[in-house]
Amino acid sequence: MVVVGIVAVLVAIIIAALGSAKDNALDKAILGNMLTIRNQAQLYFDGPGSSSYAPDELSPYTNDCTRGLYLDPVVTQAVNRIKIDRGIDYVACFSSTKTFAIVAKLKSGNNYFCLDSMNSGKIIDGNSNAAWLGMYGQGSQNGDPSVKTGVVDTNTALCNSL
Repeated sequence: MVVVGIVAVLVAIIIAALGSAKDNALDKAILGNMLTIRNQAQLYFDGPGSSSYAPDELSPYTNDCTRGLYLDPVVTQAVNRIKIDRGIDYVACFSSTKTFAIVAKLKSGNNYFCLDSMNSGKIIDGNSNAAWLGMYGQGSQNGDPSVKTGVVDTNTALCNSL
């Protein structure tokens, strides 16, 4: 009976560790896709974007992963992989003619990864501010311009320094 109890405790510890490892691996996949977006964004800006991340008349547009830079096939594929990993309501895309930002909620903890045209990306503690402020679950997939976050300044399409 004691052996069965010990085995049960060890199995519970292993299962908990595997869940945490899976979340960490998912976060690494998200970060890898974000870095792909960063690299491709520069190529887009210098090439097909003609020194712009977004069409002038839509600048800046809020929370829309379907225009400008986000139409680039490599960027679209990376954004879609993040959406598959995290769900559509956990990813937001912003851009203006000269800047872009994309933010995704990480799986482990309450953190977000924000990448913009001015930096290589940063992890933002979701507990430091009401970081998402209605982002997920409230129209994020619809490009609703009224949706704001504490993570991205939607007027500049840059990550905030929280």
